[in-house]
Amino acid sequence: MPPALARSTPSRITLRGVLFAFGALLVGVNVVSALWTVRTDRARVEENALRDFSNLTALLAEQTARSLESVNLLLEAAASDVRQTGMGEVAAREARLKDRISGIPQVRSFSRASRAATSPTPRSRSPWGSTCPTATTSRRTATVRAGAS
Repeated sequence: MPPALARSTPSRITLRGVLFAFGALLVGVNVVSALWTVRTDRARVEENALRDFSNLTALLAEQTARSLESVNLLLEAAASDVRQTGMGEVAAREARLKDRISGIPQVRSFSRASRAATSPTPRSRSPWGSTCPTATTSRRTATVRAGAS
């Protein structure tokens, strides 16, 4: 073939096509890199959350054990006191136990909750779930006012 014919046939690879392919390759690399980063960050966040959860669980278990241990010590001391001094008066024994319980907030809150649950005075509930006597009084007042008009 003469050299003139070889030069006249156009080349199929153009600069525009090469730049487009290179740009598409760069975009593809960026997308894959972003996906990889998201995947590793998600795994790291899950590991941190699991570690925090297990730390919190261990802390809660330790605090619960300490609370139960303090209650157990209180009960053992009360039983020892009863063994040494006898049953004695009910009022005096109750006063001693109340004095000992006053130093343990977990027992105080439990005894308050049990007293409220076994309260002999029934409290009606307001529509909003409140058991407060003022809510009941307010509802009665509103009912009386509505009936009067």
